[in-house]
Amino acid sequence: MKGVISMSGKKMYSAELKLEIVQRYLKGNIGLKQLVEQYHISSKSCIQKWLALYREHGKVGLCTTHENMWRSMIMCFRG
Repeated sequence: MKGVISMSGKKMYSAELKLEIVQRYLKGNIGLKQLVEQYHISSKSCIQKWLALYREHGKVGLCTTHENMWRSMIMCFRG
């Protein structure tokens, strides 16, 4: 699936994919369970975390990672 990278058994999701999923949820016409199934996300808790980050930080919150926050933010702003 576009926007998903598997590394060492752990899925990594692109900021674009996270934003698409968050925006679809916030429109109110689809639930977490349906989004998990449709986008093959690991769990509902992933989307819940993205929602919290989006509400607190906006789009930039979806671009950051704990391992390399600044690099991710720069890449997010470029794209």
